[in-house]
Order: sequence, then C-alpha cells, then structure tokens
Amino acid sequence: MNLNLDADGDIESVTDGPGVLAAYYDLCEAQGLRRPNVVT
Repeated sequence: MNLNLDADGDIESVTDGPGVLAAYYDLCEAQGLRRPNVVT
C-alpha cells in the first residue's frame, strides 16, 4: 500500500496493488489491447 501525503501530513491518496492492476487493465483495454497475463 502506498500513502501519498501533502505538506501538512494529511493523506491525499491511497494506492494498493489490486487498484494499480485494475487501472492497468483499464488503460490497456482503452487502447484496444488485450488484457495481458500478469502474475500478482
């Protein structure tokens, strides 16, 4: 899990592995590419 903090130490965003993988699949499909086989 990755927490991105602002200058005051407040959480701006949270990124986790499943979220990154889902975004990757969405970007691939938006470009007309097949969903790649990846190991998670």
